[in-house]
Amino acid sequence: MAQYVAGEFQHRLSVEVDLAAQAYAWGRLCRGDLQLPVHERHGGWRRDGAHRADMRCDVRFCVSFFLGFRDLRRLGGIMRGREREVETLRRHIAAVAAGRGGVVLIEAPAGYGKTRLLTEAQEIAQTFGVAWQKLPANAVSGVVAVDDAHWCDPRTLAELRAEPEGPVLRILTSTKPLDGFPVTLRLGELDDETIERIAADELGALPDAALKAAIREAGGRPKVVLDLLRGLREEGAIAIEGGTARLMRNVMPARSLAGIRSRLDKLSDRARRVTQVAAVLGRDVDRAELAAVVGSDDGLDEAVAADLITENPPSFRHEVVRATIAETLPLSVSRALLRQAVDVRLAAGRTADQLADELLACATDGDGKAILLLRKAASRLSDREPRLAAECAVRALELTPRTAAEFAGIAAEAVRLLAADGRVDQCREIAGRLLDEELPSDAEVRIRLELARLNAACSYAKTIALCHAGRTVPSTEINVRARLSALEALTTGITGKLAVSRELTGRALAQALAAGDREAQATARIAASVLAFHRGNWSRARQHQRDAIALSDVPFWAWVPEGCWIALLTGAEGETDRALALADDALRAARDNGRPTAVGQWEMTRVRLLLDAGRLDDAEGAARVVLELAEEYGRNDFAIATARYALGRIALYRGDPEGIARAAADGEQLAGHRNPALRATGNWLAALAAGREPGPDRPTPYDPADDVVAVRRTRDRQLLTVMQRRAQGIPLLEGLALQARGLFEEDQDLLRQAADILRTSPRLLVKASALEDAGGETNWQEALAAYETAGAHADAARVRARLRDVGVHRRRTDESDGELGLTATELTVAQLVAGGATNRVVAERLFVSPHTVDTHLRHIYRKLRIRSRVELTRVMHTPTSAPRSR
Repeated sequence: MAQYVAGEFQHRLSVEVDLAAQAYAWGRLCRGDLQLPVHERHGGWRRDGAHRADMRCDVRFCVSFFLGFRDLRRLGGIMRGREREVETLRRHIAAVAAGRGGVVLIEAPAGYGKTRLLTEAQEIAQTFGVAWQKLPANAVSGVVAVDDAHWCDPRTLAELRAEPEGPVLRILTSTKPLDGFPVTLRLGELDDETIERIAADELGALPDAALKAAIREAGGRPKVVLDLLRGLREEGAIAIEGGTARLMRNVMPARSLAGIRSRLDKLSDRARRVTQVAAVLGRDVDRAELAAVVGSDDGLDEAVAADLITENPPSFRHEVVRATIAETLPLSVSRALLRQAVDVRLAAGRTADQLADELLACATDGDGKAILLLRKAASRLSDREPRLAAECAVRALELTPRTAAEFAGIAAEAVRLLAADGRVDQCREIAGRLLDEELPSDAEVRIRLELARLNAACSYAKTIALCHAGRTVPSTEINVRARLSALEALTTGITGKLAVSRELTGRALAQALAAGDREAQATARIAASVLAFHRGNWSRARQHQRDAIALSDVPFWAWVPEGCWIALLTGAEGETDRALALADDALRAARDNGRPTAVGQWEMTRVRLLLDAGRLDDAEGAARVVLELAEEYGRNDFAIATARYALGRIALYRGDPEGIARAAADGEQLAGHRNPALRATGNWLAALAAGREPGPDRPTPYDPADDVVAVRRTRDRQLLTVMQRRAQGIPLLEGLALQARGLFEEDQDLLRQAADILRTSPRLLVKASALEDAGGETNWQEALAAYETAGAHADAARVRARLRDVGVHRRRTDESDGELGLTATELTVAQLVAGGATNRVVAERLFVSPHTVDTHLRHIYRKLRIRSRVELTRVMHTPTSAPRSR
């Protein structure tokens, strides 16, 4: 509450009242003295109630807070959003006091504040000592108020419109447009911010998000908003806690319902019927459509006169009015009317996807046409609105009898669209329920394929089981069975079961070609690429990849896990920047299209690509995102293993003892996994963390740079032969093979040749390792720079020691010029956060993810030995300790 009051002072007042004066004023107010003393240099309130007009609303607002919003009327209230109109009236009333007259018309529909504005004018008149009276009156001076002037006859209006002869101001109000008045104040709907301030005035607390949404639905009419708020409070639907007004349940107050229904009941039978039907059809009223549904739009003018519907264009005053009137009809009647309106709109040229919401609301059992329309809507919406598409498909499934011929196709569509929308639990629940029933074989294989695709984002083991069960079902859907075989072969290869994968891949390629299914062929080609890669035939792996890309019609971002493999193979060959561009674009598209399962796959892919690129901070942030997604959308052993492996390798590069200990534990845990690929990843990580000689296992996905690490530790001659055979003209592989051979043979010339090849590699840590092994001051200087850029502090310290041994003393380039030891990036992050920026704002400024910012902050906290943003702000704003920018 105090923050809200302070915000109002800053927002509205052009003066600063010192704290002592405020405390004195509030003390007097609490004792019941309503005279507000203000600092002398700003003027003040006179004892007779007159005051400076430009401070009037603002001071009243603050007073209202400290009076508990009970005594607003005694101070004249607050005219939110009508300050300009109030000022116009004040000028005209001041003119009366100076001996001049005038005419002002206030024009607005009911509920916009005309009467409240008249009350404000009356208070202003009292302030100026000007008489106030209402018609009929033969006034020779003062203000004459004429409410509801639209009921006056033309002659009376002409007299009221004429310029007064003396110091008389006529103020008229009207709900209808009246022409010819010298000054017309037309009141429009208030904006959301003003409506929220009115709510705060009324409740004495800031509305929460739910309450804001509710009052916005009421439209920008202050009277309707106030009635709604008062009704909600009367019925206990609003709770005020800690200066916040919380909407406890979203209900329409009885007082609001009663007022709207009262106006509806006063209509003629014909007008009431037309208005009810219009309310069912939507907020905007189409007279032609309404006539097509009920035969005529006669009676609509009555609803306009009752202020339920606007005249031009015809529309319900606000959603509250429409919903209240629609609820006066039985649900079955509303559905029938809406279903009739759907046919009218289709005849007028609307399409099924444009009428999706209406179809969801009105479709009933046995309505075959509605089911067909829902399917059409789902198909058209699947790319741009996956959530609505899934709802349409599920509704079509609910309405379709199990014995219907089209049930299989509808069931598969519903499961596929639920999976595409990332509604994992609902998809599994519906698919599981369907598979437990006796389904036609065609329906079963389709559902198993969609469920297998969904599980590929979280469990390869479940994917393999579903594919195996699906491809053995005796179905006529040979293309679907071919896709199941191809996906089984791919996921089996990814999990490291190469012998089984070889057999499955051959079968999948044959089935895909026999079925003539391009999607199955593309997936089978990717399976063949995985197999060729792991067997060391990278040229063939690349060819299979190119063939698959040419065959697939699926958008790259949605083609998972196939697209992820393409990015990983591209990165493994040394084209790290291109691989990351593929992954980043795909991730962005998956997010834009609302596909969380694809997002999870691409996030996992990015973790490994960022690690291989040597972007350790970014890799750490991405790894933590993957762990969060695994918790939210279901455990994915491969995703968790990828993230844990990345965090472990990062700890080793940085020389972080706690992280290394965690890496050893994670490695040992993975080493006991039933999946061979994850066991291999665990064994490799555990060996590196413990500093022991690694076995033949390599992590998944395979990184050829790890072979250099293995040769350095094990001096495995056979591995050298494999590396040389695998190179096949790929610069990264050729450089790594030369480096490994140079280490094995302790040949400095070979190591220098390797450094020359890898010097231009975008993989920072690979380049740095080759330059360090090549030896020499120049190479070590370059290696140090690369290690420091990557944030590999342990490796940088080792090279720095080598340079010291040859008489070169290099200061850590990742230190700031101050005494805090922050890197340049960490310094920038610290300064932005200390300036009040959120993680998201910092991320946008630095073009990184919020999780990367969070990673930087953890490093900053550790280095500065602090625990919060408050402490960071204090440190950064302390002159003796704040680091200097470069």
